[in-house]
Amino acid sequence: MIWPFRRRVNAAAPVAPAPAYAGPEQAARAAPRRPGSVFTPTQPRQGARSLTGRSAELTRILQALGDEQAHVVLYSERGRGKTSLANAAVERLRQGGTVVARYSCEADSTFDSIMLGLVRNLPPFLMPGWAEAGEGCEAALPAGAIRPDDVAALPARLDCRDLVFVVDEFDRVTNQSATARMADTIKQISDRSVPLRFLIVGVSENLEQMLGQHLSIQRNIAAVQLPLLQDAEVAEIISAGSTAVGVPVPVDVVARAVLLARGNPHLSQLLGLRLMQATELRNGAVASAEDFNMAVDTLIREASPADSGLWTGLTANGTDVEMALALRRLATAEQDRWGRIFAPAEPGGGVRLGEHGIDAGLWHRIEVAGILRPVPAGSGLWVFRQRSLMHYILMLATRMLGNADVATRPAVAPEPSDRAQAYMALR
Repeated sequence: MIWPFRRRVNAAAPVAPAPAYAGPEQAARAAPRRPGSVFTPTQPRQGARSLTGRSAELTRILQALGDEQAHVVLYSERGRGKTSLANAAVERLRQGGTVVARYSCEADSTFDSIMLGLVRNLPPFLMPGWAEAGEGCEAALPAGAIRPDDVAALPARLDCRDLVFVVDEFDRVTNQSATARMADTIKQISDRSVPLRFLIVGVSENLEQMLGQHLSIQRNIAAVQLPLLQDAEVAEIISAGSTAVGVPVPVDVVARAVLLARGNPHLSQLLGLRLMQATELRNGAVASAEDFNMAVDTLIREASPADSGLWTGLTANGTDVEMALALRRLATAEQDRWGRIFAPAEPGGGVRLGEHGIDAGLWHRIEVAGILRPVPAGSGLWVFRQRSLMHYILMLATRMLGNADVATRPAVAPEPSDRAQAYMALR
């Protein structure tokens, strides 16, 4: 949720309605904010109020850590807001009196360095008779190698009733011993009913990638996988954020942003920022379709060389019309809430995408390029290895085809089948 702010209204342009979480007096007192302070694609969101579309996942995390006394593993692909959600959970936990320590992993992090980082993040007064003996509560752990049972014994050495350790970016850890010892620690804590829980956050496709094949601890863990946002939630990010900046966005422009974002929170924030910057550059009071085109042009220029290189190589810089159309159909194909595309194999060696197909020759080239990955193999479900390539393809299609029919679509398409129809102009 984002606090409402006063808007500059242009009666000639239909704009997305302001979110109705506050009365008009509150909105009137608020001052417009800078775009970079509202749309923050490079920084995690801070606090539960700034989150959009993650209330169910936040509730699940808090229930698991609180009522169920379970550990939580929060995972997804990059750009879906894991750290922002963890920030919101930490805020709620601390408001409820839980002591929380945090540590962000690095590639060379070990089990010892993670645990030391966590206890150093604790306030030293939690140790009875504390004195200047190291940083935070470092003295509560042994000076040598740290064992899982040393961590399980921590709450008994500290003056606190409820303790949560948040370990962010756990996927960066390459030390296999650290993963195994983390699993052993969770098991010992759970077996002893110790008032200490872990919230482990990282990029992953499943729980096993995060903690390995430790079946004995799965009953002690609540796995929370972040899905893509719904269209309505992306629309809320754009419209509420633009309201905070004081620059309304017409409904048709919000709709175009929704189509390009495809549920990705990071791209939603980035589109909002670039749109506000483009509008500001021309001193506009209301964002326009031309501002949106300028924002998309900026994002195309900022695209990674890997994405632009794949497009250039596969389509001969856009001159291979059949391949360009095949990639466009993949980028606009219906996807489930996890970003999976259903493309079952056809007898001739190609695949079927709804009413459309990709023939065997084109599909073979796409497979060789490795831009898609089956999940699981043989199921007919595929995901882009890098979703940034999918967005790059969509942005190129938007600029090559212009506004087309997309501008006439509503800001929110309620069902995936309806949403897929909105992509027909790009196909």
